Amino acid sequence: FDALEASVRVVKLRSRTDEAGQIDRLIDYTQFCGASATDKDEGINILDKSLRISAKELKTMMEEKKGGEISPLLVDVRLDTEFEMGGIPNSKNIPISAFKNDAGLDQNFADLKQDIVLVCRRGNDSQLACKTLTDYLKARGQTGVMVRDVVGGLQAWTRTVDPSFPIY
Repeated sequence: FDALEASVRVVKLRSRTDEAGQIDRLIDYTQFCGASATDKDEGINILDKSLRISAKELKTMMEEKKGGEISPLLVDVRLDTEFEMGGIPNSKNIPISAFKNDAGLDQNFADLKQDIVLVCRRGNDSQLACKTLTDYLKARGQTGVMVRDVVGGLQAWTRTVDPSFPIY
């Protein structure tokens, strides 16, 4: 039913085939899919607290620059399609897949000179990316760059900074 058009669409389904068989028992969703239905809802905590900032702290960092200080590079590690739905102003999209190998890291972070803040939907992927990037920079002797992530990700941003930011 489409209320705006005041129309109804009828969809005819094909009839049941013997090939499909009968449903005779329930199956375990987690076992079938290899992941639980809420696998992205549980938060992980792999970083030291010093490498994590709140959404409010990020907002403050974005607003206040101290005498010639370069503001940190804000990187959104969600997929391109998720980033297209919306992102924090002036953030750069580098999907989490770019953190999975040295080629992706070399392409995006080889000449990194400024601090970086990573963000994702819930704060899980950004922690993984933060750990990977920190290890990568340390292995290359780039110790003057601070890499942090946002606790709670974009959902925390919506709750504490910008209620108009879309949650999905």
